[in-house]
Amino acid sequence: QSHKPRQPTRLNRHKPSLLEDSHMSKPIVLVVEDDLALLDALTTTLEMAGFEYIGVDSGEQALKALAQHPADIVG
Repeated sequence: QSHKPRQPTRLNRHKPSLLEDSHMSKPIVLVVEDDLALLDALTTTLEMAGFEYIGVDSGEQALKALAQHPADIVG
C-alpha cells in the first residue's frame, strides 16, 4: 500500500492581537496556589510565555497582592 507524500503546510500570517501590541503593557496574571511546586511550575510557564505575574500561596496573600498590584487575570 503506497502513501502519498504530505503536502507542505502553508503558514498563515496573522494580525497581531491586542496582547501582542507593543504599545500596550503586558497583562498581569495573579497565580494563587498552595502547592509550592505547582506554583513554581505555573509561574515558570507564564514567565517563559512572556507574561508578567505575581505568584502567591494563599488567599490572604492574594488579597494583599491585589490591593497593591491590580491583576488583569486571577487564577
